[in-house]
Amino acid sequence: MSKDKLAVALFRVGSAAEEKRARAYMGEYGYTVLEGHVPEKISLRQLQDSGHAIAESPSGKVNGLIDELMGSMLAKLSEEMGRASNDKVQGRGVSNDNRKGRVKQRKELARDR
Repeated sequence: MSKDKLAVALFRVGSAAEEKRARAYMGEYGYTVLEGHVPEKISLRQLQDSGHAIAESPSGKVNGLIDELMGSMLAKLSEEMGRASNDKVQGRGVSNDNRKGRVKQRKELARDR
């Protein structure tokens, strides 16, 4: 899979310096790093322990970071969906016949094991 189809989301970020280093490191290798991040917070683990989602945090700052990350994820997904749709329209997508053939090959391989 090509790097332009991948995106990195930063989780459990402990500080602004750590976030900066992680973004620089991943950027060095040509990866897209999504905006926003999920900070390392005991309160987020406690939320999850009580059956809540991290996006249900009472902290406006934390929710803002998570909202930014989610928005960035949705934008990347939308971009990829648009690209896939354009490829299909222009005849560069995988045809159903090719998909069926690959599924058949996988089933045969699984059966032979």
